[in-house]
Order: sequence, then structure tokens, then C-alpha cells
Amino acid sequence: MFPANLMAPHVGQRGTKLSPRLWARLIETQLTPDGGAAGSLLMDDFVSFPNVVATTAGDQVQPPNGYFAYIEADATPGSIKQDDDEPSSITLTTSFDTADGENHDTVLVSNGNTGVLGMISDAVDDAKLLICEFRFKLPSVANNDGSIFLGLGEEGLAAANTPIQNAGSHDISSDDVIGFFIKETDRDQLSFVYRKAGSPLQEVMDYPVALVADTWYNVGFIYDPNAEASKRIKVFVNNEEQSTYVTADQIAASTFPDGEEMALVAAIKASANNDPQSVKLDFWSFYQAG
Repeated sequence: MFPANLMAPHVGQRGTKLSPRLWARLIETQLTPDGGAAGSLLMDDFVSFPNVVATTAGDQVQPPNGYFAYIEADATPGSIKQDDDEPSSITLTTSFDTADGENHDTVLVSNGNTGVLGMISDAVDDAKLLICEFRFKLPSVANNDGSIFLGLGEEGLAAANTPIQNAGSHDISSDDVIGFFIKETDRDQLSFVYRKAGSPLQEVMDYPVALVADTWYNVGFIYDPNAEASKRIKVFVNNEEQSTYVTADQIAASTFPDGEEMALVAAIKASANNDPQSVKLDFWSFYQAG
């Protein structure tokens, strides 16, 4: 689907490219013999991303570049802006009001917030290879500097209180989601989670290495319906396969968003620390076989 030079031999601080262990099977893939679709691919490194700033009182939505942004406006406006010092990355910054301090969202989703990219399904006709990856950086890993979600979510999530809820410690809202979560109460802990709307949140993995501020991380996962049942979804951090997996039995359970149509989601919700919070995003990428 794309040439090998988009791959990086190492990830993390070495460059802004895709992780080979996630994407190697797609290198130099050609069109199918009959001209049919080989799959759906979305990759954006945000080099030409238009800035989006909340400038009005209340909530503001504005679509950048065919995507959809939800940014709550307040005394200190939130924004999604291309970085001056790193033009291939964007920063999602929350709005902030010293009167209430928290619960302000900045969310970026693909497909205009109403369309979808694909699904994870164990149904025979819909069980297709899916790959998803993000590259992000935290300016701070101090507690109460915001909750963050990077992954896939059901359509329409770029709205108030989703995919990170207002209640409690800003946990994942009761929607169909799968991806990486950093909770405001433990900001150096990266977790991989999923949820079927209306069911309890399922935490698959806690990354064993504490996150470090101002450090790039590549995070991604692969759903392979042909993999062994104990490893249907593999999770990767900085090109390293993690030792905890999502199994076929877990996908078949009622707590997994099996067969739910989803799109890419990047979100941060502010905490009450008397300052706006932010997360940097260098690229996001998604593929599902046709």
C-alpha cells in the first residue's frame, strides 16, 4: 500500500515514521489482480494541517481538512494547531477557565465525526486485518495534567463529554472504543483498553515503563482474525510487541465492541490544575483489508 521508505528502522526518538512490526506486511503491496480494493488506508502526518481555535463563548465545532474538531471555548481558548518548531506535528490544547478549571474537551476525529473507517469483527464476512498506530508526546507527565485517549471510537464521539467523561477521574465514557488511555490521576501510565457501549471498561495492558515528558512514543495495535486465538489483537509500543493480548474469546464477549463501526479519535480532557493541558500528535494511521 505504500513504499518501504515510509518505515523507520527504529521508532520513538529516531524519526516520525511508521513502526515496521505493525506495517511490514503491507510494504510494496500492489493492486489486486482484478482491480478490486486492496483495503482502506488513512495516514496523516499533519504537515498541512489547518489551525483550529475556539474563539466563541460556549462550545465550538469546526471541520479541519475533512476531519472534525470539537473544542470547548472558555476564558483561555482551546485549539488544535500545527507546531512551529515541529511542523509535522500538531498540539491539541484544552480550553481553561479558572472559575471551574476542568472538564473541557479538545477532540479530533476522522471522517467528519459521522463516517467510519472500519471495524473489528469476528463474523466470517467481516473479519479482516486491521492496523492502527499513533505517535504522540506529552509535554508533562504530572498528575492532573489531563486525561488522553488515542484509538478508535464509534461515530459521533467528538462531542461534549466523549470519549472521555466528565465524572470522577475523567475515565472513558460509555461508548464503543478501543485504544490507548492515559488517566489524569496516573499520567505516566499508558494503558490499552476497550469498551462496548454500556459495558464496563476492559483494561488489557499497562505499559511497564513509566512515560517520560517531552518524549515521542509510537503506539499501535493489529487485529488479525487469522492469528492464533490467544493473540487476535497484538499491542505495540515503540515497535515492541507487548506480552498481553486480546483473545478470540474476549472479542466474542459482550464487553468488546465486536462489529461496531469506528473511526480514528484523539482526545484530551482538562483537569483542575489551573492551566490548559495539551498533547502532541505527530501522525495517525489506519488500515483495514478490503
